[in-house]
Amino acid sequence: MKRVLVVGAVLLAVYSALALRLFQLQVLSYRRYCALCRAQRRGREVLPARRGDIVSSDGIVLARSIPSYGLFIDSAFVEDAASLVAVLKSVCNLSEREVSRILRGIKGKKRFIWVRRHITARQRRIIKALKLRGVFFTGVWRRVYPLGSFAANVLGFCGVDGQGLAGVEFWAERWLRGRDGLHIFERDGCGRRLFVDDQFKPPVDGAEVELTIDGVVQEIAEQAAQQAWLTWRPNWVAVVVAEPRTGFILAYAVRPSFDPAQWAASPRRNRRNPAAEFVYEPGSTFKPFTFAMLLQEKLVRLDEKIDCEMGAWRIGRRVLHDYHGYGVLSVPDVLARSSNIGTAKLALRISPERHHRWLRRFGFGQKTGIELPHEESGVLRDVSRWSRYSQVSLAMGQEVGVTVLQMLRGFCAIAADGFLPSLHIVRRVTVPSGEVLYQARTERRRVIAPDVAATLRTLLARVVEEGTGRRARSRLFSIAGKTGTAQKLDKKTGRYSQTDYVASFVCMAPVRRPRIVVAVVVDTPRGRSHFGGTVAAPIAKTVVEQTLLYLGVAPDKEKNDATEKALEGACGEMDKEARAGDGHRR
Repeated sequence: MKRVLVVGAVLLAVYSALALRLFQLQVLSYRRYCALCRAQRRGREVLPARRGDIVSSDGIVLARSIPSYGLFIDSAFVEDAASLVAVLKSVCNLSEREVSRILRGIKGKKRFIWVRRHITARQRRIIKALKLRGVFFTGVWRRVYPLGSFAANVLGFCGVDGQGLAGVEFWAERWLRGRDGLHIFERDGCGRRLFVDDQFKPPVDGAEVELTIDGVVQEIAEQAAQQAWLTWRPNWVAVVVAEPRTGFILAYAVRPSFDPAQWAASPRRNRRNPAAEFVYEPGSTFKPFTFAMLLQEKLVRLDEKIDCEMGAWRIGRRVLHDYHGYGVLSVPDVLARSSNIGTAKLALRISPERHHRWLRRFGFGQKTGIELPHEESGVLRDVSRWSRYSQVSLAMGQEVGVTVLQMLRGFCAIAADGFLPSLHIVRRVTVPSGEVLYQARTERRRVIAPDVAATLRTLLARVVEEGTGRRARSRLFSIAGKTGTAQKLDKKTGRYSQTDYVASFVCMAPVRRPRIVVAVVVDTPRGRSHFGGTVAAPIAKTVVEQTLLYLGVAPDKEKNDATEKALEGACGEMDKEARAGDGHRR
């Protein structure tokens, strides 16, 4: 009887345990095991969305995603890993590092191991003919840049997974990438696909990004930048063209550049965007803003005479120099001949606080807000940190750090009758259905009166016709601009270098109603000259003439034989003056 009770108790315990386990499986863990069952029975395939195009304003495709194939390995089907990888190494030109990575993945029983994210059509044909077990193809999109390095520093580039990493590709990532789709399908116990009860969520392609860049103007700027790069062997070159009234960038060319499709093979410095990211002291190209605030405040008259002290003026413990020893100059001649002493004397007529406010009104010390990542705001110290010499230095472009885009924007205000525009490189973003997700809107605010802007254009035209910018004189169009030759700060000594300069020229044309503003900046030119009037001005002249002719602007200067001979003689004299500088030397 006792044995029966013991056996009964044991059986009761066993059956109770089984019942509890069944209750756990069938009731408590029901959802979990149903999910496991569905996961075994159902497969999921991500359908990648096509990344949107980037196009110029005249419809040229600058970046596009095209269908391609990727190659991966499922280790569950691999029989001889060493032989398989040896074949793939030969066909796909795999490096030893890639071979080691694949072998580790197979050894670790991974079900998805990338061999190559993008393979050529020839490689696909060869691998498909070999019928390698465990090797599979997958459809992917490959980002291509049909024009190579054309506008590359603006476009940026994409990573291996197709995400934007720089330039417009990065800035517009949320619109360009689209939304991936999903394919859910049934499969049997061996993992083979059953073409029944499939569920599709189609991908949504990315939006198209239209730039403000004009393809023809961009080509003009690219050629100009390349010429400067080859001629002067500088650290970098930037050539930027803008419409002053809209703030739209028509061209944006920099050197050095790179191929966005092979960006990893380029040095990092080639992938930078110096026009937006590099800060430099502008030198004499900053002087027009000193004259702008003085004219607006009515603190200077054009018929005044300024004593320029024959090239040396002591202010406190500091002696300010002009390279040429000027005596008494008229106010227009102070700007035309780029006299540091004359400009400094005029700048001292305004209070430091008002001086600072004016520079902020022109946008210095602030980002322009252009549709590019990593833009620098420049350097404009608070007036509380100014020394007794700061106004003198700022008047001629020292103690201030600017970007090429900030200088371009400031000159746009002079060209646009006193309105400071917002800058744009992206015109609009449009989805395939036609809906506009982003539209560039020009925001303008008045900084100076129209008559002051017109006066400044006249003064800057004199710089080109008679002053330091004579190498920018055009036979076709009136051009107003300012040269700059700024010594670079030597970080080792903390002093200004005697050998390294930033040569620049910013101009607008035609003078009466400017259609374009052009900025040319050459960092550390190496060669027979380093002056803005010699290095940058001729490049800007070429860009202005070719761009205005392309835009259909009628020449506003009459050809005259006597004028042509005088012009040739003046340019001949520039060879002598190039050695003496353009009045900006510090």
